[in-house]
Amino acid sequence: MYRLFKVPEVVAQSTLSNPNWNYVRQGLRSNLQTIHRFYRNNATSVKSDHFLMKLLNHFGSAREQSLSSFYVQVQSAALDLAMALKMTSANYTGTSFPGYFYGPGVQEILIAYNDSFNYDQAYANWEDVEAVTVLAHPCSDLSLPILDGVNRADVAGYAVIAINIPLLLVQYRAFRDREWRLKGQTDQRSSMQFIRMHVLPNMLASHLDYALFKRIYRTHFTEPQTKFVQAHPFYLTDYTARVDAMQQEQLMWLLTRNYKFAEILKTIPMVVAPTALEMAGLPVMPATRQVNWALSLSRLDVLELLFSVSEQSPGNQNQMEINTVKRFIQMYRTDQALSQGLPGSIATTIQSRYDRLMK
Repeated sequence: MYRLFKVPEVVAQSTLSNPNWNYVRQGLRSNLQTIHRFYRNNATSVKSDHFLMKLLNHFGSAREQSLSSFYVQVQSAALDLAMALKMTSANYTGTSFPGYFYGPGVQEILIAYNDSFNYDQAYANWEDVEAVTVLAHPCSDLSLPILDGVNRADVAGYAVIAINIPLLLVQYRAFRDREWRLKGQTDQRSSMQFIRMHVLPNMLASHLDYALFKRIYRTHFTEPQTKFVQAHPFYLTDYTARVDAMQQEQLMWLLTRNYKFAEILKTIPMVVAPTALEMAGLPVMPATRQVNWALSLSRLDVLELLFSVSEQSPGNQNQMEINTVKRFIQMYRTDQALSQGLPGSIATTIQSRYDRLMK
C-alpha cells in the first residue's frame, strides 16, 4: 500500500489546465483563511470528554521541562498511550470510535503515529501546525464545518484520521507557554479552547482536499453529493457549481486518455495539496499488519476511482499496479482486523467493495 501511494519523483502528466481553477482555488483558500482567523480570535471550546483531551490530559504541557526533553518523552510514550486508548497504530490494530469529529453516524478510525519532526520549528510556528490529518471521510460538500462532532452533512460511513501525537503535544506546549507569557496564572484559555480554536480549524485543509476528491468520485459513480451548508456564524462563498463544471470536464478528459494511476491522480487539482497524487500520500509510519487495514480503508475511494477510470479508458497501462492492489486486498479480506475494527454493517459494506475490486 505504501509503495502504491508513494509520490514518484517524476510523473509525465501535469494537472489538467482550466482557466477557472486558479479563481476557485484562491476562493477556497480564502474561505479556509477566514475560518482560521475567526476561530483563533473567538474563544470557543470542545466538550471536556473530547478524544483529543485524553491525549492532552495524559501529558499536559510539562513546562518545567526543556522543550527537547518534553519532545523525547512524548515521542517515546506516544504509541503506548495510543494502545491504551485503543487507537490504531503500527503496534496495535485498534478499533473505531463514534464520531468525535464527524458526528453521529460516522465511525472514525483514529491512527496514532510518532513520525519525527523539527520540534523547534513546530514550536515557533505552532498556530499553523497540522497535527491531526484527515485521510478519508464521507462528505463531498465544500462547507468546511468545524469538525467538532456535529454531523452537519447528514452522512453515514467511516472516516480515517491520523494523529501525530508528539506534534500535537508540542503544539499544545507552545500554546500553553504563550498563555503564560500573556496572562500569567489567571485568565488562561483552556485546553478545550485550544482544540477548538487551533487544532480543529487546522484539520480543514486535509478535509477540504478529500472533499474535493470525494466529489469527483461521486460524480463518476453517479452517487448523490452532500449539500453545502453555511456552517459558521459568518458567510462563506459557495464554489460548488464551478467545481462541478470543472470536475465533469476532468472526467471526460480522463476517460479519453490512457494514463497510469499516478498520471490520473496528477491531473486532478486540489486546493492545499498540489494534486490528488500528493493528497493520496500516506503518513510516514511502519507498514505493519496492525495499521495497514486502516490505511487501506483511507485509500479505498482512490482505488475504486483509479480502477474504474483505467477500465473505461482506451488501453491499460496499470495491470502491474492492479495485480499489486489485488494481492493486498486478498490479505485484507482474510484478515480479522477489519471485522475487529469496524461495526459489522460497515465491515460488510467494505468487504463488498473489496470484492468488486477483485473482479
